[in-house]
Amino acid sequence: MRLIKQIGPAKVLELPVFKDTRGVFTKAFQAVDALHDFEVKQANLVENTSQGIFRGLHFQNSPYQERKFFRVLSGSIQLVFFDLEEEKGYDYVLDQTNHGVLIPRGFATGYLVLEKNTHVLYFSDNEYQSDYESGIRWDDERINCDWRSAISVVSEKDQNFN
Repeated sequence: MRLIKQIGPAKVLELPVFKDTRGVFTKAFQAVDALHDFEVKQANLVENTSQGIFRGLHFQNSPYQERKFFRVLSGSIQLVFFDLEEEKGYDYVLDQTNHGVLIPRGFATGYLVLEKNTHVLYFSDNEYQSDYESGIRWDDERINCDWRSAISVVSEKDQNFN
């Protein structure tokens, strides 16, 4: 695993890929290097059927703040992460199956689906606690994001964030 780039405090990592006549083997997660102290408490697989779906921006308040490690298994997303302390937003187009993005604690995270049939796998280092969950709307002016596609589907819960 190697660091490709740093986006603010987030890290874009390249995961090992092995190809032969049988196909391709990619390590989904390996607790080395930048992920050496990342203890997976939850793994989520999200199947997005259409372009324009937005999920997020979610976070958990202390003591259940979480780091997240995002990957796409197919398709592409515009991953958005917002530093809650510094009120600064970042984004990254995640469109390669051998890349992953590690987002530290203290960030709200969300993503916009850029292609039909996009599958997202992400890991969290803390358990989901509904009483500590919160979020920020995708259209909050503090996010200051240049969306790569129209946002056409947002859950009722995500629409109700302040």
